[in-house]
Amino acid sequence: MADFTLKLFRRLLDVLKENGYEFQTFEKFIINNNVSAVVLRHDVDKYPLRALKMAEIEYDFGLKASYHVRADKVSNNPEIIRKVVEMGHELAYHYDDLSRMAKAYPPGDERLKSAINSFRKNLDYLRRFYPIKVISMHGDPWQSIDNRDLWHYFNYKSEGVICEVYLDIDYSSVLYLTDTGRRWNGSATNIRDKIPMDKGMVHGAEYNYRTTREIISAIKSGKIKGRIILNIHPQRWTGAPLPWLKELVWQNIKNAVKVIISASK
Repeated sequence: MADFTLKLFRRLLDVLKENGYEFQTFEKFIINNNVSAVVLRHDVDKYPLRALKMAEIEYDFGLKASYHVRADKVSNNPEIIRKVVEMGHELAYHYDDLSRMAKAYPPGDERLKSAINSFRKNLDYLRRFYPIKVISMHGDPWQSIDNRDLWHYFNYKSEGVICEVYLDIDYSSVLYLTDTGRRWNGSATNIRDKIPMDKGMVHGAEYNYRTTREIISAIKSGKIKGRIILNIHPQRWTGAPLPWLKELVWQNIKNAVKVIISASK
């Protein structure tokens, strides 16, 4: 069976449920210390229809996930956002305002002011669909800007946000696994979607899983236990052969470029 298919995604959900995991949104996760809690985080960077397919599967399983949406034309599809929210899933803002303003303004106060104004505008827009309290940085691999740097100058909690998922979670007691790079151990091609080595369990060799099947086996055997955040990008998961192959080829090209970018820094 190929990896990153919806069939395998269903199997992953089955195994998590069979092993007693409670599926939580970030709003509940940050205030609840259930040791058998898992957050399914989905960064909707593109192909929102695939996010809807994933949301429907989770709805059929009777669980809630956390969908992190950007405010651009590629990620933002109002009809799909409404359907995802109607199924009971959490909506979060996947912000990239600072890196976008960096394309228009030189470093300085004007860039920062434009970025925070953009953040507020986009947050207000997405709150038409859901009372968003959770945000997550979107990392543009083609830029050196880290969108989290905006918070050196502004306080996102003053905007009614209770959790920036990279800044407000103690990852020393949470296993964070992401399929960035279309693999689960893609640190070489992962520029920003990662936890600092001194703060996260993910960097331990015992959690170095390449495939979804390896993660499933580790859960079944008890090698993975405790609190988990799985960052699953819906764009990578499909049951259709041609889109699946296209994503595989394109991601391999991106990974090669990102290795060069990382090596040049």
